[in-house]
Formats: sequence, structure tokens, C-alpha cells
Amino acid sequence: MLISCSAYAQRDDAALADSCLQKAGDSYEADTVKKYAGIAYSVAQRLDDSERIRSAINNLAWAYSELRMFDSAIVMYQKELQMVGNGNDSEKNRRTSALVYCNLGLCYKNTSNYFDMWDCFRKAADIYTELKDTSYLCWATRSMGMPYAQLGMFNSAKQLFYESLNLSTVSGNAVESAVTLFHLADCTLMQYIDSMSNSALDTLLIAKSQLLSVPPVLEGKPADYSSYTGSILDLSKCYIKLANLMSRKDLADSSKAWLDIFMDGHYDADELWHRVETTLLKCEIDVFRGNYQQPVRELEQLLLQIPADTLTLQSAEACRMLSICYNATGNYKKAYDYTVRFDKLQENTHSEEAMKRLSNFAAQTRIQRIRNERQMVQEHVEKEMSRQRSFYILIGIAFIVVLAVAVIVCMFLVRKRRFNRLLKDASVKLNQLANDLAAQRNAEEEAKGIMIGSVEYASQIQTDTIGSPEKVKELFPDSFVYYQPRDIVSGDWYYADIVRGHKLLVGADCTGHGIPGAMLSILGVAALKDIINKLESNDAPILPGEILDNMRVLVKKSLNKTTENVSKANVDDGMDMAILIFPPDSGAMLFGGANQSALFVHNGEVKRLKGDSNPIGNYVREREHFTTVEVKIAAGDAAYLLSDGIQDQLGGTEIRKFTLKRIMQMAADDYKLPMPEQKKRLSAALDKWAGELAQVDDRLLIGVRV
Repeated sequence: MLISCSAYAQRDDAALADSCLQKAGDSYEADTVKKYAGIAYSVAQRLDDSERIRSAINNLAWAYSELRMFDSAIVMYQKELQMVGNGNDSEKNRRTSALVYCNLGLCYKNTSNYFDMWDCFRKAADIYTELKDTSYLCWATRSMGMPYAQLGMFNSAKQLFYESLNLSTVSGNAVESAVTLFHLADCTLMQYIDSMSNSALDTLLIAKSQLLSVPPVLEGKPADYSSYTGSILDLSKCYIKLANLMSRKDLADSSKAWLDIFMDGHYDADELWHRVETTLLKCEIDVFRGNYQQPVRELEQLLLQIPADTLTLQSAEACRMLSICYNATGNYKKAYDYTVRFDKLQENTHSEEAMKRLSNFAAQTRIQRIRNERQMVQEHVEKEMSRQRSFYILIGIAFIVVLAVAVIVCMFLVRKRRFNRLLKDASVKLNQLANDLAAQRNAEEEAKGIMIGSVEYASQIQTDTIGSPEKVKELFPDSFVYYQPRDIVSGDWYYADIVRGHKLLVGADCTGHGIPGAMLSILGVAALKDIINKLESNDAPILPGEILDNMRVLVKKSLNKTTENVSKANVDDGMDMAILIFPPDSGAMLFGGANQSALFVHNGEVKRLKGDSNPIGNYVREREHFTTVEVKIAAGDAAYLLSDGIQDQLGGTEIRKFTLKRIMQMAADDYKLPMPEQKKRLSAALDKWAGELAQVDDRLLIGVRV
């Protein structure tokens, strides 16, 4: 009877483990995968089932990686490697090991541990070499070269790219060859884009030939779309660079032709990088042709669109061309100002790149030094062992000469005593070093726990301060709130209330995210509540535009911002905000927006309500008042407030943004569904779109039925 009960218990545990593994494998939500994989791991350990344990570990590693807990993910992947025997068993296990090494290398890359990253990719490449899997071997080799190029170590990057190119050429894989040629040419452009030497000219001519061979091979292949479009843009860059070096108009015309190809078929107006790159190329072509007025307008507008501390190289290039244009048109003061700004951006960029290279070089030097020390110790031990062997040989000879034996024994004892003393000293130092490392690790874990606890407590304070789904449900029975911070606390916030019978709904997106964004959100909610309290006690009209005017005054005052310093930066601390007000029994909805839009759906037609192009805070072209827009509404209409964290989410097979156009299409298709069901469909669509990519920003979407 006892044996029967045990068998039933094991059967139930196995079913539970399989059920949890199934739920973990079917989900793309990192927290869900972590939860069920953790249960499966505990049950599988109790069953001592190695295959279920390995599957649970693999799911846990993926979840930790998605949650950006890369240190935990690294531990899990290392455990999985131990279970599959480091690829030393069957072909299946070797392939599994190679894939785990690749995932482990990506985790090390995200922790900036480039040495271990390259080591993992190298091990994966060795396994793929043994398995004669040329495609994955090309990919692994090329992946090792890309961080070198990003760090500015171009010669090391090119060496790996040529190795990958040779492999793809031998195997006859034209697609792999084309992708590798693109990365090789792109690396060459980065290396010589600022050079005016003859060697730069010769190298860029080679890069041009390489790039010309890429588009015909990759055209129509979605998996390599980024390399295809990148090669078209690089061809435009290469031709205009050659035009400047050789003073040839036909090369500038070729640059314009390739840029037109990109603009006609691959340009995405919602993609900041596309706007920046195409604008810079178009302006550089105009400058080469002697057209200076149009580039001035476009480049100054471009600098306003580029956020601070991003795309520094592109900002520097825009300043360089503005300096040339203003100098050519006789405005020497502005030419000088943009020259100074260009030099500052160049200095910052070169300093950052130098620090990256220095950090990477220091890490490699430190590890190489440790290896050399280990090798020296090993050689020393081998020498001592060799001496001991020689001593035992002399013992046999010592039987002939007794005096020689005595001398040799004394020498051996002295050397042994000295060697033991060295070993003892080394052991003491190693133990002390181990204790110091353990203490340092414990201190770091404790500090990390305190920091996480503080942020979680701050999240609770923020949740209690801003609006709540219950309050929105109270005002609008058919409604939903999709609120998902990126880093525990959020720069997005919302608020709902009734002011003298007027239903008020607010959605806001503060500058930044995480703790800075959360601090601004608390400031914004406090300012809004102060305005609402004043509206409750007087008879002033309740209009979104006037509320936004008052918000701007309070926020600027709280942040100690004045109009005197508005020209010092084009982007300042503050927030974007959209307000919807529903007056009682009016059949209308009032909208006001500060750099923020809202969506309104009537009879299946989606209308975008655009706010004023002014944030709540300092702005270089600040308007005197915000606008109030009145919209007629009918029963069954729907309205939505959203932040840009949803439309900017990267994903899909081509790693592109979710886009506002896709959100508007979903609103048109689903607006008749109950609001909770719309929320589920939106959440599922976002999770499927993002896949394994991390959340890029805080997310907020509020939907209400009128």
C-alpha cells in the first residue's frame, strides 16, 4: 500500500511539472514564465528528473534575461551547460550546448563583459565547426566582430568579418556572404568617414564595390531586411564621401539616387534614426552642390528633434554642415557658434569611445595577466616535480657513493622546506583573497537589496498618489487602464476626478522614466490637484487649455525654470499631457494636449486629436496659451489617452516600432468590444510584437466608453 501511494504521488508530481513547463513554454510574459518554470524546477528536483530540470532551467534563464536580470540568467545558463556536458555527448547535446553558449554570450554582452562574451561565442563556433554547420558558424564569427566595431577596434572587427566571409564563400552561401560584406563595408565607413587621406579614398572605393554586391542578393529576404536597407543607406554615404574626396558631381548624383531608393521603399517617418540619417545625407548632397539655404532650415529643425545625449555623432555632423553653410552665406557668428558646438560634441564622443576602448583593453589585460601568472605557477610546479624525479634517480646512484648521497639529501631537504614555505604563504594569501571577495560580494548583495526595496516602496507611494483604475471605472463604467512601468516606478501617470459635475480624465508622460520620471510624476499630480481644488472653489470655466496653462506655470515654478534660460537647451525637464473633459449633459467632449494626442472613435472611424506642440515645461518656441478643442460625441463612442511607450515598442520580425498607425487600426477594429476585452487584446498584441525584446519605455493607455 505504501509503494502504491508513492507511485501515485510521483505520477501527480510529474503531471504538475509537465503542466507548469507547458504554461511556461506557451507564455511570452517573463513574470509568468519565471513563476511556472520555478514551480516545475522544484518539482523536477524532487523527482530527480534531469530532463525536466534542464527544461525548467532553460525557461528560467530566458525569463531572467527578459527581466534584464542578466547575472541570474548567466547562472542558469551555466547550470544548463553542466547538465548537457558542455557539448561532449551526443550531436543533440552539442547543438544544445552551442545554442546555450550563444545565449550566454548575449547575456555577457549586456553586462559589458566582452571577454567572456567572446569566449562563449568562440566555444559555440568551435562546436559548429566540429558539426560542420557553416551557417551558424558564420553567424557566431560575425557576432564576435560586431562589438569590436562598436568599440572602435576596427582592425579586430575586420579580421573576424573576413573570417566569416571566407566561411560563407567556401560553403556557397550567398546570403551569408552578402550580410557579412555589408558589416565589413559598414565597419570601413565608420573607420574612414572623417579621413581625407589617399588611403581612405582607396579603402572607400573597395567598400563601395562591396556594398554594390549586397542589395541584389538580399532584396526580398525579410530575415535580412536590416542589412539590405543598411547597405542602401551606406551606398549613399559612400558615394557622397567619394564625391567630396574626388570633387566629382556624378558621384554626388549617384549618392542622391541611392538615397531616393531608400526614401521611396524603406523610409519610416516615425523612426527617428531614419529621419536623422536621410536628412543628413540630403543636406550633405546639397552642400556639395553649393545649395546652402535649404540645408540650414532642415539641419536646425533636425537638431531640435534629436533628444539630448543621443545620436551624438549625428548631432556633431549636423553642426559641422551648419558651420559650413553659415560660413558660405557670410553669417560668420553663427558659423563660429556651430563650430564650437561641433568641437564639443566631437570631444564628448571621442572621450566616450576612448573610455570604452580603455575599459575593454584593461579587462583583457587583467585576464591575460591572471592567465600568465597561472601558467608561471604551473611551470614552477612542473620544474619542481622534474627536480624531484632527478633526485630519486640520484638516490640509486647514491648507493655507490655514500658521501654524495648525504649531500644530495641535505640539498633536497633544504629545497623542500623552501618550497613548502612558499606554498604555505601562497595558501594564506589565497584564503585571505577568497574571504575578501566573499565579504565584498555580500556587501554588494545587501546594497542591491536595499536599493530594490527603496524603489519598490517608491512605487507604492507613486501608486497611492496618482489615479486608480477603480476611480476611472467609477466615472466611466465601461473603461480600462493599461499601465505598465518599465523600471518598477514610472514617468507615466494618469488621474480621474469630477470637478463641479465635469468628468475629468488626464494622461501624462514625464521626461525620462524610472526614478527621475517618477519624481516628475509626483510633481505633476500635486500641481494638477492644486488646480482642481481652485476650480472647485470658484466659478471659472473648466477648460483643458486653461488647466494646461496653469500646469505649465506651476511646473516651471516648482522646477525653478524661467524664460531667461529657455535658449540654453532645446529639451528641458517637464512632461507631455492630454486632458479630456466631459461637461454634464452637453453632448460634447473637450480636449487639450501638451505635445500629446488622443484618439476618438465614432461609428468605426478613428480620429486623432492632436495637441499643441508645446510640453509642460520650458520650450524654445513656447506658445502663450494651450488650445481647447470641442468634439461632438454620441452614445457608444470611445476615447483613448496613450503615451509613446506603446507606439515606440520595438519588435516584429524586422525589429521595428509598434507605431501609432497600428494602435489606431486596433481601435477601429475593436472599439465595439467591452473595454476589458480591448485591454486583453492590446496586451496580447504588444507581448507578441515585443517577443524576446525588452520593454523600451513606460506604457500607458486608457480607454473609456462615452
